[in-house]
Amino acid sequence: MTAPGASSTRARGAVDRDPPALSHGAPVWERGEAGWRVRFVGRGAGWTPERGLGALQPPAAELAWVEQSHTTDIVAARAGSCGVADALAIEGGGMAALVLTADCVPVALMSEASALLVHAGWRGIAGGLPRRAAERLGGASGEAVAAWIGPAIGPCCYEVGDEVAAAVAAASGEECVVRAPAARPRLDLRQAVVAQLGAAGVERVFVLDHCTRCRPQWLWSYRRDGAAAGRNLTLLWRPTADG
Repeated sequence: MTAPGASSTRARGAVDRDPPALSHGAPVWERGEAGWRVRFVGRGAGWTPERGLGALQPPAAELAWVEQSHTTDIVAARAGSCGVADALAIEGGGMAALVLTADCVPVALMSEASALLVHAGWRGIAGGLPRRAAERLGGASGEAVAAWIGPAIGPCCYEVGDEVAAAVAAASGEECVVRAPAARPRLDLRQAVVAQLGAAGVERVFVLDHCTRCRPQWLWSYRRDGAAAGRNLTLLWRPTADG
């Protein structure tokens, strides 16, 4: 696992293809920026906020989550369910934000003062959620913002219709759409997020480059597993003296 600050020399959209560590029987990638930690957790069985995450939950942190529904809404994190939204804002320590994904993009945005954790599907990206989240965090703190983008379905596997491709391209640029003759367009959701973060002035963007559909040994994918898919976890928190 990478120590806080270890990624500081990387440029916007820098790619990290390291394999996960194994923690409590689950594949885990843990990274850090600006005094925050983000933990991406892959295949496991039956994890839900209500049932608790056991050893995978940061110690000395209360868990906050939302009812994800592909919105562009951002809410403040508090212990327990925070309502219907797709991004959680954290101020200070003592709180860990959680989002669940099975192909969508988890995005952790961090400044010295505060942080945001985003669940970004194509609808949220088309609605500008990553850019809005970055602008909110940078505007509120007045500080530089860094971002980690976690595993998500890649352009190798994410075929969509023309309307979906057009909606995401309108929000993030045509470069996030892969087109080929006589084939359906494919979306690069992570590139779409990188483009929106760049438009919001985020210079330090790091991408954990693993496609959920291509990595059945590590990650859940709804496109691959269908209704049998579990959920990958992303946790974001500021460590305390107790971890």
